[in-house]
Amino acid sequence: MYSFQTPFLMDDGETQSLHFDFKYVQSEMRIDAPIELLFGYTQAMMAFLLINPTPKNILLVGLGGGSLSKYCHHLLPQTMVTTVEINEDVILLRDSFHIPPNNEYFNVVHDDAANYLRHQHQISDIILLDGYTTEGLPRMLTTPMFYKDCYNALNDGGILVANFNCEDVQLAACMGRLLRIFKSKVLIIKSNTSGNKVVFAFKGHNSLPIGLMGERAEQLQQQTKLPMLHFYEQIVMGCRPWLIPHENRDMA
Repeated sequence: MYSFQTPFLMDDGETQSLHFDFKYVQSEMRIDAPIELLFGYTQAMMAFLLINPTPKNILLVGLGGGSLSKYCHHLLPQTMVTTVEINEDVILLRDSFHIPPNNEYFNVVHDDAANYLRHQHQISDIILLDGYTTEGLPRMLTTPMFYKDCYNALNDGGILVANFNCEDVQLAACMGRLLRIFKSKVLIIKSNTSGNKVVFAFKGHNSLPIGLMGERAEQLQQQTKLPMLHFYEQIVMGCRPWLIPHENRDMA
């Protein structure tokens, strides 16, 4: 079962943040730059662009202040961005965080992601998993069934990107499930500003385009101002042999 608290906003004149309590910040937005990604882990999750810079569909689990949802829609205006959020009170704050209204390419769905994904098959190129409650990572978003549903919801060649801010024991258990379901095609990179781990799980990838990713990293870093070269290096270092083409294995 999920437990909810009523979200509230805090505003210091420069940033606006979403809270469920005074201990943790759930999401934060610069008032003069509402699209900017302030948290390092959200920047790291965008590293999927190194592998697939032009996804047709992105599915996000967890809206919060809409940081990732807004950023994906802004950067990829022709991509269908769908966000599933279980807490209706969070959705009701969307205007405060400049979250766009639902339209042809952007949609916020009020639903339990575990239930929503159970009925989906090959609907998305990218799944960004960042659903947290006041008690941390919900158990129902870490079960083998849920990860299998994510796998089924991905198109061939799709990527699941999951944020983990939890104890090592819980991360290890989740990694074991992902490794089994995604046939060991899983790697971890770290946020360069927090302790969060960001896990990438790949459906149907036999290798990653290492050379092309290096070129994209330079281009994307200039375009987005995100540390894409840093994320590129982490992905290459974290690659298992199955992800690196033979001609590129001397780079790892």
